[in-house]
Amino acid sequence: MGCASTRSKIEKIKQDLKIKERQVGKLNDELGRLDKQIEKLQTEGREDEVQLKVQDYEQMKKEKTLLTNDIQRRKKTLKQLEETINKNNSLIDQNDLDKKQIDKKKQQAEYLIVRQKQEEKLAKIGDANEDLMNEEERQEQNEQQYKRVPNSQKRIIQEYPPPNAMYQFKSLETQQNKINNQPQIQKVQSGIYN
Repeated sequence: MGCASTRSKIEKIKQDLKIKERQVGKLNDELGRLDKQIEKLQTEGREDEVQLKVQDYEQMKKEKTLLTNDIQRRKKTLKQLEETINKNNSLIDQNDLDKKQIDKKKQQAEYLIVRQKQEEKLAKIGDANEDLMNEEERQEQNEQQYKRVPNSQKRIIQEYPPPNAMYQFKSLETQQNKINNQPQIQKVQSGIYN
């Protein structure tokens, strides 16, 4: 049963209730009039008419009780239908909230997956950059260590002989001192003093 059919039933029941409440109002008015007529006829002493009016009064009273019972039953039905619609609406609202939460969780999961992929890419790029940086740093260090000033080195090599070739040194000789038994280093004469 759809919501639209329930709403149309509610509208029909409300219209029926209005009609029946008007009928009950009319019956109350007629019962009041009949009660006055019965009292009037009793005071006048017309017993035959009083009995007919009492029968009419009892019949209207039965109709009134039937209508009031029907009205109460219809009101209960109306209340149940309205509660059903309210429950349906609350369930629909809850379903909407649940769908939104599910969509939000899906979106968060997608964002986490995308973020994880980006972090993996960044890690790969970072490793590649680190490798490049290490390689570049090694190259720079190698270049700094082996960097030669091109013109000055050539001139030095050309103008001056290597240091060992220029000055000849004698190796150091040690002798034992006879007095203290300590090794003494002899002074070596080199080409500088010559």
